Amino acid sequence: MIDYKTQIFLENIDLLVGIVNPNNKFEFEFVNEHIYINLLGYTSKELIGESFLNLLHHDDLHIVKKILKRKTESEDYLNEIRLKHKNNKYIWFEIKKKSFKDDSDKKKILIILKNISNRKKIEKKLRENEDRFKKLTITIPEIRFWKLFNPKKYEAVLQKSYEMLHTVMESIPQYIFWKDINSTYLGCNHSYIKLIGIEYPEEIIGKTDNDFLTNKEKIKHLKEHEAKVMITKKPEFHIVESWVLKKGTIVWLDINRIPLFDSEENVVGILVTLEDITEKKIYEELIFELNNNFLNFTTDVQENLKLLLDTCFKLMNGDLVLYIYKNSNNKKEQYQVITSDNQVFNYNSEYFLENIFVNQLFLAEHDVPQTFFDLNETKYAKTDRFIINNKIKACYGKLIQSHTEFNSALCVFYKNKPNTTDRDNMVLYLIGDAIEIEQKRRQMQQDLEAQNIMLNEINKVKTELLSRTSHELKTPLVSIKGFTELLLVRYKSELDDKIVSILEEIMKGSQRLENIINSLLQSSKLDKDKLELKISKGNLTSLIKDCGKELQGLAELRKQSIIFKIQDSLSTNFDKEMIHDVISNLLTNAIKYTPPEGNIIIQSKIKDDFYIISIEDNGIGLTEEEKKQLFKQFGKIERYGKGWDVIIEGTGLGLYISKKIVELHGGKIWVESEGRNKGSTFYFSIPRID
Repeated sequence: MIDYKTQIFLENIDLLVGIVNPNNKFEFEFVNEHIYINLLGYTSKELIGESFLNLLHHDDLHIVKKILKRKTESEDYLNEIRLKHKNNKYIWFEIKKKSFKDDSDKKKILIILKNISNRKKIEKKLRENEDRFKKLTITIPEIRFWKLFNPKKYEAVLQKSYEMLHTVMESIPQYIFWKDINSTYLGCNHSYIKLIGIEYPEEIIGKTDNDFLTNKEKIKHLKEHEAKVMITKKPEFHIVESWVLKKGTIVWLDINRIPLFDSEENVVGILVTLEDITEKKIYEELIFELNNNFLNFTTDVQENLKLLLDTCFKLMNGDLVLYIYKNSNNKKEQYQVITSDNQVFNYNSEYFLENIFVNQLFLAEHDVPQTFFDLNETKYAKTDRFIINNKIKACYGKLIQSHTEFNSALCVFYKNKPNTTDRDNMVLYLIGDAIEIEQKRRQMQQDLEAQNIMLNEINKVKTELLSRTSHELKTPLVSIKGFTELLLVRYKSELDDKIVSILEEIMKGSQRLENIINSLLQSSKLDKDKLELKISKGNLTSLIKDCGKELQGLAELRKQSIIFKIQDSLSTNFDKEMIHDVISNLLTNAIKYTPPEGNIIIQSKIKDDFYIISIEDNGIGLTEEEKKQLFKQFGKIERYGKGWDVIIEGTGLGLYISKKIVELHGGKIWVESEGRNKGSTFYFSIPRID
C-alpha cells in the first residue's frame, strides 16, 4: 500500500499517520509504526486490524464517528481529541481526516494526528497565570518591551503591546528576547525560556547572560556583539554560534541582532532572534563522517563492512554493533555474525533461531527500524553470548532486504535504554543501504570469479568493470537511496540556499550514478547473451525524428543545429527501444564532442538490402588510434584537460552497447574521420524490408 520512500518519510515525521477501512469499525490498515511507538506505545502488530475507535476517549467517540462518516472527499475536518496511551493515560491530538481511493479503487480514510499535548499544557498555564501577567504589565511597565518606544498614548498601546507579546509567545517558533542598552534582559518569548531553563518569561527581567550561560568567554563574546550592534546601529543577520547551557547542553543557533530605537532615533536596546539549527549541524557532521569513511573504501568487501560497522558504532553511541548475514553453505542455511569489535561468528540455522536474539529482526516483513527493551529479562539472556558478555539490556535494529531469500540485518546493542532520534533512524538506514551495496558487490565479485576461471580475457574485462564500478560508487554512495530526497522534502524550508544547492548537486550525482549502473547492467546482459530483442515492424524515420526532438534542448543549449536529411518512410523490423538507444547515443556523442555553434546532420541512404543511417558532426574529430578504441568495452577516450569546449562525462560503454545492439539486428556500425578537428561521421546499417 505504501512504497519504500513514502514509508521512510512517514517514519521520520512528528505526526501519527493511519489508513483505516471506512466501515463502522474503522479498522487500521496502515500506521507509521515508529511514531505510534514513540507517542502511544503501540506497535503495528497491535493496531493493524483493530478499530481506531478503541483508542478514543469516550467523550470524543461521537464527534470522531461523525467526522469519519462524512461522505465529502474533498474536505478536511480539524478537531481536538484524546487518544489512549498504552499506559492508559490520555494524550491530546488534533485530528485531520481525508477520504481517498487506493490503487484498487477502494475507498479508504487517511487519518493524520498531531500531538498538541504541550500546547494544551501551555494554554492551561496561561489561563492560570493570566491575572498575574496582567498585574505584572501594570506594575512594572517601565521595563517591558513596548516602553522602549515611548508611545504617546500609553494606555492604548500598553494593551496592544500585551496582546502582541502574548501572540509572539504562542506563535513564533524561534527564540526571541530583548535587552536594554546595558545588555540587561527586558523580556522574551515562551520558546526562549525553555532554551535557558526557566519557568516564566518574567523571571528573565533584570538578569544578564551570566545567570543562564556557563562559558565566560561566550558571555563576553555575546555582550561585545550586542554592544557593536547598538553602537554602530547596524543589524547582524545569520550569525551561526554554539551555546553551552547551564546543564551542559550544546546548541547551535542562527542569530539575528537588531538595534531598537526610541521616537528620537536613539538606540535604547537590542532585539535578538535565534533559530535552533542543532539538528542541521548534526546532519552536516553525519554527512561528513559518512563521506569521510566511505571514501576510504577498498575493493575488499569484508574490510568495507567492518568500516561501516565501526562508523555505525561511533555515530549511534552504542555498546556493540552486529551485522548478521543469512546465506547458504552446502545447501544448508546458516547465519554469519560480524561485530563492531572485529569478531566473526557462524551459526547453523537451528541454533541461531533458538538462541541468538537478533533472529527476531528476520521475522519482520519490513525494514523499518525496531527497538527492543529488557533483553536481560528474556530467555535469550541465558543463551545469547552477545547479551551475556556485554550486559545488554536493549537494542535498535532493522532488516536489510536484499530482494532474495537471503536477507541480512543490522543491530545496535545498548547496556542502558537508548533514547533514539530521527538522526539515529537516518544513520541506520544509510549504513544499511551501504551494506546492501557492499553485499551486491560481493555477489558480483563471486559471480565474476566463477566466470573468470573459464576465460582469461573475460577476467581482464570484468576486473576493470569491477574496478570502475567501485570507483563510481564511492563518492555518491551516501545519497543513493532516498537520503537526499528525504532531506529536501522534510528540511528544505529550514535550509539556506547554499545547503539546498549542495543537496541538489548530490541529487544530480545520484542520477549520474544510476545511469552508470544501468549501462553496466545492460553491458553485462550483452556479454552473457541474455539480451532479448522485441522485434516488430516500424518506421525508422519516425524514431530518428523522435530522438532528434528529445535532444533538441541539449543542442540548443550549445547553440548547435540538428539537420535532418532522411527519407519519409524507412520501413523495417527492429526493436524500437534498443535502436532508440543507439540513435540517442550517437546523437548525444555528436552534441557532446562538437563545440558550441556546430552543425549535426542526420542522413539516410539505401544500399542493397540495408538502410545506412549516418550522423555527421563538425566537431573535434578522431585520430586513427582513437577510432580503434571506440567500440571496445570501456573504450572511453580521455578528453579532460585538452582545451576543447566539449562535454567529457561518460563511461565508455555507450558505443560498445550500440555495436552489440546493431549486430543483433544483423547490421554493422562504424566511424569515419579525417583526423583532429575535422569532424566525425558515425554510420550504422540495418536490414530493410520491401
